[in-house]
Amino acid sequence: MTEIEKQHPDWNEKDTRLSVYGRTINVINSVLFSVMFKEEELVNPAWFKKVFSDELTLKEHGYYLANYTSFLRLSYVTILFSAFEVFFRDILRVVYPNYSKNDNIGTIIQFILNDNDLSKYCHVFDILRILRNSLHNGGIYNERKGKTIFYTGKQYVFKKIKLSL
Repeated sequence: MTEIEKQHPDWNEKDTRLSVYGRTINVINSVLFSVMFKEEELVNPAWFKKVFSDELTLKEHGYYLANYTSFLRLSYVTILFSAFEVFFRDILRVVYPNYSKNDNIGTIIQFILNDNDLSKYCHVFDILRILRNSLHNGGIYNERKGKTIFYTGKQYVFKKIKLSL
């Protein structure tokens, strides 16, 4: 029995809250293990000697570290948002069975948060959603209109850019 199950004995094993907590914990643990690996192994040039036949220059070593760090950040955002998406879709299915299942996840999240007096968190999920969608588009914000989000005293500006060949 997990700590969460002990604290909430009224939740059954099919409770979506347990599922989302479990997914979130898995994501956090995986990121933690990856960060530990990076900090304990990848910072050590000797580790690279085991993997690469040629010795890396300091510049190459830094390049690999930077790429791996970027990979971790992108993976974390994508996987974490996916766990939240499943959670919100489960809530929609169970609590709001008559709500249209065809709406996009941004609309669903906004509806559920607003309906539960949690609208102050809409911006957090909107930023995560935009980041996740941009990652799916090669790191490019690709929505029809630009968007500016003000959250915790900061301004987040998302602009669509036109690519050319």
